[in-house]
Amino acid sequence: MNKSTLKKRLKEWDDKQWKEELEAKSSIMVYRSAKTSIKEDPIYDNTASSIILFQARSNTLPLETRKRHTGEETTCLLCGDGEEDQHHFLLECTKLAEERLKMTSLQRPHQEDQLEVLKTFLFNESTEEMEKNKEGLYKLWRLRKRKLVTVTDGEQRTGADRS
Repeated sequence: MNKSTLKKRLKEWDDKQWKEELEAKSSIMVYRSAKTSIKEDPIYDNTASSIILFQARSNTLPLETRKRHTGEETTCLLCGDGEEDQHHFLLECTKLAEERLKMTSLQRPHQEDQLEVLKTFLFNESTEEMEKNKEGLYKLWRLRKRKLVTVTDGEQRTGADRS
């Protein structure tokens, strides 16, 4: 077997393994439906916004829903309305609505197929649109963090006031 044949077979095996692993993970539905092959993605540039984009694409943002594994509460701490998962954070949280209005692909009314909305937002084929979405996502994430500090500080003060 020559080197190019070996390289081709190894790539085929690697692609097959990758696809099998994607199918086995129910938590990465958006990623699985958008990513069809292993290839370099030029949108990543080692900035904080790239890290947040990667986490959003792979559904690993540290949202409240991650607490389900420890039996803790998963309700959104910002709005208190529903489980804070990727879908809620990007499409539903009322406390992030104003920032979301600045992102065309997340404005309401959006497509009924919310998987398509998330796919278009997180995996847009236009580099220019994807850069805008990445920056918008980062702003949305920073806003969430600022608001959480306010909510958490308010709860701590309220708790302290009671004693």
